[in-house]
Amino acid sequence: MQQPNVKDESAAKEGKYLVVRSGETLFGLPLLDTREVSKVQKVTTLPDVPSIVSGVTNIRGKMVILVDLSRLIGLTRVNQNPDAERFMVIIEDENFTVGLVVDEIERVQSFNESEIQKHGTSKKFTVGAVEANETFVFILDSRLLSRNGYGIGSGVDLEALVNAEGTKEEAA
Repeated sequence: MQQPNVKDESAAKEGKYLVVRSGETLFGLPLLDTREVSKVQKVTTLPDVPSIVSGVTNIRGKMVILVDLSRLIGLTRVNQNPDAERFMVIIEDENFTVGLVVDEIERVQSFNESEIQKHGTSKKFTVGAVEANETFVFILDSRLLSRNGYGIGSGVDLEALVNAEGTKEEAA
C-alpha cells in the first residue's frame, strides 16, 4: 500500500488529514507532513530505548525509528497479538523523519480549521479534535513530536529520545 510522495501544497490550504486508528481512537495527521504509508515490514528492536519505540526499519536505505502511536499517547491496543497486521505512517518535515505505527489506515479527510476544537489541555501531541461521523478525530501536530524529543532524524539523537521519556526499557 505504499504511496508516492503525498505532499501537496493544496493539502495545507484545504486542511487535508490522513485519518488513522490506534486502539479505538482516531487520529488525524496533516497530509502535508505524510510521506508514505505501508504495512510494517521487518522491524529490528533496539536495546535500552523507551517502550514507545517499536524499533527501526530500513526505508530505501535510510534507517527510520518506528514509534508506536498507542504507547506514545498512552492508549491500550485493542489487538494485543504481536503478529497482527499494523501500518506505518512515515511523517517528515525539514527537521525529522519518524514512522508512526498504527493499527489501521482509515481515510483522507478534509477539515476546516474552524472545525478543530482546541482542547485547552496540556496534551503533548494533539492540538485539538474534530467531530466526524459521530466520533472524534484527534488532530496530531507532527511538529510537536519533534519538539518533545520524539522526532528522529537530522538533529535529534537516540539519547534525546531515551531521556525524553525518562525511563529505559530492558532489551526484549
